[in-house]
Amino acid sequence: MVENLSDKEQIELLKKWWNDYGKSILLAVFIGLGAGYGWRYYHAEKNQRLDSASKVYWKMLDSDRARLSKQANAAAGTLVLKYPKTVYATVAQFMLAKNAVQRQDYKEAIECLDWVMKHSRDALFQDMARLREARVLIQEKKNKAALALLNDIHDNAFQPVLTRIRQDAKRNT
Repeated sequence: MVENLSDKEQIELLKKWWNDYGKSILLAVFIGLGAGYGWRYYHAEKNQRLDSASKVYWKMLDSDRARLSKQANAAAGTLVLKYPKTVYATVAQFMLAKNAVQRQDYKEAIECLDWVMKHSRDALFQDMARLREARVLIQEKKNKAALALLNDIHDNAFQPVLTRIRQDAKRNT
């Protein structure tokens, strides 16, 4: 049918089609391109952020191994403040709790482990923090609080450790 139209009629038909659909199609193309580039930018930024956190994490581990506690604690603090939603921050809190226990600063250790329970998205890390905090509470002779904390652990993989910690808490009561 379009073949039978004159050039002028075809141009008029094209103009009408453009007025009806062209702007919508152009808008959809721009939205699609914008979404695509936005998605790529988001993932590139996320990967860059994780890469930066990874570098701080390795600095923390190297400092901890070299027994440079001030540098290790500073790197751990950076992870917790700048990258709190990463697994690196969770592991940093575990390291800070370990160092606090070695200094017999049980209050700080409990604060670090509480942070993990509140902020970690991984139930396994939360359960590990509960187990470690229960041990700290037993060390402080707060056996009832330790036993109450152990009741929130649901992963069956921890049953042998859980049984042992419960026995230690009951033995010290």
